[in-house]
Amino acid sequence: MSGVSVVERLDLRPLRELFDEFMRNPGGPYCPELARLLKVMRSRTTMPWVAAIECPAGYRLVGLSGRGRPLEFLSDESFASLHEAETAAFAIRWRQLFGQVPPDAGSCQGTMHQA
Repeated sequence: MSGVSVVERLDLRPLRELFDEFMRNPGGPYCPELARLLKVMRSRTTMPWVAAIECPAGYRLVGLSGRGRPLEFLSDESFASLHEAETAAFAIRWRQLFGQVPPDAGSCQGTMHQA
């Protein structure tokens, strides 16, 4: 299938349904379609890695650029829970892959606190 992107080859339910499933339960378990999409999103060859790390002020998002390279904080904002940080990281990956989050997704960033 040359010329067809990995995303186009995925057999996905309506994307909004997959987005909502992750937002409800970022820790899984996931339906097979969402599991395949997450594998694409988390692949180093597809897009930069985004991860949540625990800091004294809460959870923060970092970009990972390769083994032995320093972590890069994506903003000065922190999240009250791992759940909020994971959903924010998912929203970033979603925007990287599809260009925007689904319409009426509301605030997928969760409650953010200044670090």
